[in-house]
Amino acid sequence: LIIKGIKAMLAFTTHKRIFIALALAVLLNTPLQVYAQSYLNYLDTLTTINKSNPAQSPRHEKSERILNDRLLDSANQVIGEVKDVILNPQGEIINLDIEFDRLKIGTDRLIISYSDMNTEPAGNGYRIAFSKAQIIEMFPTLLETRPSEAHKSTPQALSLISMQNALVLTQGGKRIGRVHDILFDNLGGKALYLYIGMSNWASKAPMVAVPFDMVSYTIKANMIEIVVSDDMAKAMKETAKE
Repeated sequence: LIIKGIKAMLAFTTHKRIFIALALAVLLNTPLQVYAQSYLNYLDTLTTINKSNPAQSPRHEKSERILNDRLLDSANQVIGEVKDVILNPQGEIINLDIEFDRLKIGTDRLIISYSDMNTEPAGNGYRIAFSKAQIIEMFPTLLETRPSEAHKSTPQALSLISMQNALVLTQGGKRIGRVHDILFDNLGGKALYLYIGMSNWASKAPMVAVPFDMVSYTIKANMIEIVVSDDMAKAMKETAKE
């Protein structure tokens, strides 16, 4: 009966498989119950996210666009270009790496605090709550008090550039893919998903969007690695098949 149930489950869609697997877990009264609670929850989340291609949704912005954004002053005048975005593990922006090429004040490149500069996404870039004249006046102070470049050595601050093409591994160290892109909300105010190319297929790798804050991040030799739980990895593979 159990074997027939498993065979029948394979013929159903992912959501129906979830309910059947849960029923089998209860019937068997085995550790499959624990497996179902984690793996199937991941599977349900990923299936919902990936029902349509997240990278094509107007609700999301790709990292390429984010890294080509501009920095605007309070009057919406362009004062610099975004060179990198520093995120925390929840996908929130903590620092911006800006080239102040429009100010002509000698030192062009500077990492600024997103919150301290009262920054907000502006659709066509990021806007700070200061005028161009105020920024020029503040520049010596900004140089002295600029945020630490700790994103180069700690997993608590993640460079968007360093995450491009980052390896995705299981907890056991098995490689399952690479980061193809990072998808932000439509204004670029927060990173929502890692868009991962699954590497275990001989043909073109299918893509799976995974919530940014549902994975772990480590830095080795200045390279960021993405680590997912074994149950998340199984759910990603199943979603890719769908």
